[in-house]
Amino acid sequence: MPFFKLLRRLIPLCSAFVVILAAHRNLPGQGITTGTVSGLVTDSSGAVVAHARIIATEISKGIKLAAETQSDGVFSLRAVPIGNYELTISASGFNDLKVENVFVNSGATTDVGKIAVVVTATSEQVQVNAAASALLESSDSQVTTVFDAQQIARLPFNNGFDTAAELIPGVVSAHDDAFSNSNGDQFSVNGQSSRFNNFELDGQSNNDNTIGGPQVFFGNQDAIAQLQVITNDYSAQYGRNAGAIVNYITKSGTNQFHGSGFEYYQGQFLSSFTNQSKNPLFGYCQPGQDAASTGCTPTQLTRYVENRYG
Repeated sequence: MPFFKLLRRLIPLCSAFVVILAAHRNLPGQGITTGTVSGLVTDSSGAVVAHARIIATEISKGIKLAAETQSDGVFSLRAVPIGNYELTISASGFNDLKVENVFVNSGATTDVGKIAVVVTATSEQVQVNAAASALLESSDSQVTTVFDAQQIARLPFNNGFDTAAELIPGVVSAHDDAFSNSNGDQFSVNGQSSRFNNFELDGQSNNDNTIGGPQVFFGNQDAIAQLQVITNDYSAQYGRNAGAIVNYITKSGTNQFHGSGFEYYQGQFLSSFTNQSKNPLFGYCQPGQDAASTGCTPTQLTRYVENRYG
């Protein structure tokens, strides 16, 4: 076949392949890395307000998302990136209303509840604080615990962030009952094997398929926006494991310049003697016993100091 004729046949195929790649690049990542914001808009008498416009603005990044209330006054913003949002609600014949401190967590619905707008009397905006609303989760049945960036940075995890799961009721260390080789922290959720846990990174599978535990160890607390741990009543997309789902959500850039500094310190003064190192059957001195005259071994902790800066 002549070269130019072959080239004419290949060009459409290459073009289609490039279009597929470009479309795939713009597809959102699969998994749970976003949340949902919902609520109900009414007037002061409790009547629903239809076709009210909702603008959600993320404070640090300036992301803006829009929605409109339905005929029953309900609105829902889906696939919302995690962060702190301010909602602006505007409707014809009513004053604009701002709802501050609307925190969106990964894989969860933030319900701001019933929001009452006021009939136009002045040009002033009304502000309410969503953080004062009830903390009871009524929209999702799954039990989700979210550790934010400050908790990850301040709690003494020593860069082993999976240990955070053991702060949740129903989660315990498996110790020698893991019954399998496992990477990282071996913990059991509601009596399940420690190998039944599912690890994700930005919603993507991060499981070691050879042994239990995560495949990629994440050790930078400054790059984590949230650590999401689901321990009960999983949604349909979580069908892989019967234990916990541990999902690391990484940070994205903001419109403000910022940084941090840290030091991790560990020393022997925080350690204790083992039973053997205090037991005279192993030749160690008892309290008040003279090592020179009896030949016993004094009990002392080996000096150990570790400083890690970053």
